[in-house]
Amino acid sequence: MTVIGVRLFAGVALGFFCLSGCDRIFEKTNKNEVAEAEKLAAAGNYRGAVSQYEAALDGTAKTADIHYKLAVIYDDKLKSSLDAMHHFDRYLELAPSGRYAKEAKAYKKEGELKLLTSISKGSFL
Repeated sequence: MTVIGVRLFAGVALGFFCLSGCDRIFEKTNKNEVAEAEKLAAAGNYRGAVSQYEAALDGTAKTADIHYKLAVIYDDKLKSSLDAMHHFDRYLELAPSGRYAKEAKAYKKEGELKLLTSISKGSFL
């Protein structure tokens, strides 16, 4: 092997070695953020919980339940129908038949009415 071949092989091997552990590092970080978010929510710090939950999102189906938890906080605690609707939609995109799919679909119907009511200030459009 030439010097260039050895360096190329070493670079590829190093890259593979580094990337092989990324999932475990992310999962640990994700779990830490979710645990912190749950602790903050239990203490009534909903804005802090939202921040931690959002930091744990990665756009994959693995984090669909986090979207559901965010939706519930936005609806129940922060009274933000638009944000709740967004997270229920994301949950259903990532887990259309997930454990909370029935609740998310039901909220979408109710949430659309809440959203229209809040936009129109209670009067029919």
